[in-house]
Amino acid sequence: MEKALPEFNKSSLPAVDAIRIHFTVLKIGLATNLNYVIFSYYVLHSNTVKQGWSMTTETKIESKWDVQLRKGTLELVILAALKERKLYGLELLGNLHGFETMMITEGTLYPLLDRLKRDKLIDAQWHQSGETRPRKYYHLTKQGGEKLLALTIRWRKSVEDIEFILNHPGPETLNPKGV
Repeated sequence: MEKALPEFNKSSLPAVDAIRIHFTVLKIGLATNLNYVIFSYYVLHSNTVKQGWSMTTETKIESKWDVQLRKGTLELVILAALKERKLYGLELLGNLHGFETMMITEGTLYPLLDRLKRDKLIDAQWHQSGETRPRKYYHLTKQGGEKLLALTIRWRKSVEDIEFILNHPGPETLNPKGV
């Protein structure tokens, strides 16, 4: 049975919102019907091309900034997300998608989880509840907790330095300690 796409006014959406709707429709489609996913992808992709939607310069800059920010902070974020809780991969991914700057794919998450496991910063066990398929739950190790603490200290120092520079324009920003 064919499903109609959700109605929305394409002309009023910036490219980023159009992309988010595209992925939302794909997620909904995955949960319901593979044909709907393929159809949704084709229609939204075609409409995007036909309508001439393109990322503005500002959106491209924000996108590049977000990518670089994620690259530099993703390990810290994953370790923090697993502090005092066990999460399976898609649950962790869903939690990250709740934050605008942490939109990553499974293709980014799982290799990182594998590396963190190899580095003994996290560990994982398979669990099955009831009739559901088994899930691999990840959790922080003692070594991972120590690394999280070190990265958190470094992160906070970096934010402090950046805040100083942002709040003190001029020559004194180059010499925050007065030396």
